Amino acid sequence: MLAAGSAAFAQISAGTLMLGGTIGFNSESGSVETTGAPVAVPKVELPSTSSFNLGITGGYFLNDNLAIGASIGFGSTSDVTKRSYDKTTGVVSTPPLTGADDVAFDDENKASGFGINLFANMYNDINGKWMWYYGAGLGFGTASGTTTVVEETSPGVWAHKSIDAPSTTTISLGANLGVLHFLSDNWALQAGLNNLLGFDYEMGKAEVKNGAITTTTSTSEMNLTLGTGSFGLGAVNVGIFYFIR
Repeated sequence: MLAAGSAAFAQISAGTLMLGGTIGFNSESGSVETTGAPVAVPKVELPSTSSFNLGITGGYFLNDNLAIGASIGFGSTSDVTKRSYDKTTGVVSTPPLTGADDVAFDDENKASGFGINLFANMYNDINGKWMWYYGAGLGFGTASGTTTVVEETSPGVWAHKSIDAPSTTTISLGANLGVLHFLSDNWALQAGLNNLLGFDYEMGKAEVKNGAITTTTSTSEMNLTLGTGSFGLGAVNVGIFYFIR
């Protein structure tokens, strides 16, 4: 039993594969209703939101210490708010009104994105069950979606429609540091620090068409981060990996 308890699992050789992944889903909705004298307020629907994300990570050890790999991720979000607008003036109201000129509609925003991150990490044995690693990653991501607008379709007549939201493209470069704890010969827990040193460049583009006229807005943003940030912003990530030796 003592021999088994002290077995060394962290000895990794060239050709080893490491696999991991994440999946998540979130949904939120609700309402507010006030009853009783002297004032009764109709039930108001709160904004409803949902999100989904899926990620897969794979790595390959070129030798006993160096691993290269990639993480591929997909995510989507949606939020809907019940509103109304006056079809003669275009004035939007929340919560929705029910007058003769008011039109109820779902103010909906949707977005989805795809990203890939290439990484190279150096792994170093500590005591047979623990390893620490450092490395760098290069990422690429793109996102797009739709949003709802209320616009004047003809003089004095307003209507709502769905249009394309601004699309974004992001390129990032970052450094990472973390540890692995092997539970067995094949399973290991990983904890790593994000944002030790990061650089990202984001490009955005939005097109709005009004008849024969198209208005294109282009934006760019550059960010440089140094430090671990805060735990609430995802400075620490924890996961589990399976090693195929």
